[in-house]
Amino acid sequence: MPAESQPIRILIADDQRMWLEALTALLSTIPGFEVAGTVTSGEKALAFCRHNPLPDLILLDLGMPEMDGFETMEKLLASRPELKIIMLTVHEDFASIQESLQKGARGYVLKISSKEELEESIRQVYSGNRYFDARVRDIITEGMMSPVKKNGPSPLTPRETEVLGMLAEGRTSGELAKELFLSVNTIETHRKNILAKLGAKNIVEAIQLAKDKQIL
Repeated sequence: MPAESQPIRILIADDQRMWLEALTALLSTIPGFEVAGTVTSGEKALAFCRHNPLPDLILLDLGMPEMDGFETMEKLLASRPELKIIMLTVHEDFASIQESLQKGARGYVLKISSKEELEESIRQVYSGNRYFDARVRDIITEGMMSPVKKNGPSPLTPRETEVLGMLAEGRTSGELAKELFLSVNTIETHRKNILAKLGAKNIVEAIQLAKDKQIL
C-alpha cells in the first residue's frame, strides 16, 4: 500500500453522472486513494491525459457513447502505453472480457462487485498485476472451455451484435453513427472487430455467418 503522501491517483471515465458521483464518494473513503478526475466520455479521457499529470490508474466504462471503452483504451495506450486501465462495466460476456484484455486492459471488474473487490483490483493493478473479480474469473474459465458452437454463446459483444443487425438491414455506417450517437470511426472499428471475430472477409459474409450461428 502506497504511503499516504503518495496516494494512488485514479481517473474515472463513465457517461453516467450519478455513477461517477457515487464512485467518487466511495473511493474517497478508502485510505491511499485519490480521485484525480472524472470524465463522461472517451474524448474527455484523452483530453484529461493530454492536459493533466497522468493518473496512476484509469477506471474505464465499456459502453460509452461516441467512443466506446475499447476505442478509448486503444487511443490512450497508443500514446501512453504505461497507463494502467481497469474496465469497470456491466458487460459480463466472454467476448467483451477477451477483447478488453487483447486491447490492453490490466483488469476487468463488474459494477455489481463489492467495495472490497474494487479496492483489491485497484491495488493489484497499481502494483503491476492483473485482476479479475470472481464472476469475471468464472466467465473466463467457462469461455475458454466452451468453444463457439452453432447455437452457442456469441463471440460478439452486445454492441457489435446491434451494429451487425443494423448493417444487415442495409443501413450505412453514417446512418448507424447518427442513430447510435457514435462516431463513424467507432462504427468502422466495430465492423473490423465483427469481421475478425467471425472470420469473415466482408460484412455480407459476416451477416451470413452470424445467421448460421444463430447470432442474428
